[in-house]
Amino acid sequence: MKRLGVLFLLISLSACFNLINYVGKGYEAYQKGDLETAEQYFRTAVKKKPRDPIGYNNLAVVLMDLDRPDEAIQHLKFAAVLSKTPYASPHINLARAYYEQGKLDLAKEHGEKGTAIDASNPIGLLVLANIYCARNEKLANARDFAQRALDK
Repeated sequence: MKRLGVLFLLISLSACFNLINYVGKGYEAYQKGDLETAEQYFRTAVKKKPRDPIGYNNLAVVLMDLDRPDEAIQHLKFAAVLSKTPYASPHINLARAYYEQGKLDLAKEHGEKGTAIDASNPIGLLVLANIYCARNEKLANARDFAQRALDK
């Protein structure tokens, strides 16, 4: 029985290292601008560990850069639901996607959720500042968010 526990632990560790490897290679490809390869690595990471919100978030970022926002939004919604702890990135990225589609009410909702979770995220602050400016509301907040983002 003890051997089975050790074997299970080794298999779990192996799966974890494989996931890290796929995510790492996805980041590398993304940094090099090879979005198609990044997409494939992140899709593999999601298949290997389908309950990991980070994989879905990263895949969605690539899909947004590939001009596939509707597909990206589905992955971001899933990432936001999967997270067991507050995770700002899917909300910030949803805000960005909705903003780019002109869906300012949804953009504001997710931008505010994201910055409520992580008020120091400069991307979240800039996205929310842009949303407020586009809606012509809370302009003092928008200016403050933009300044705080620049100070980071």
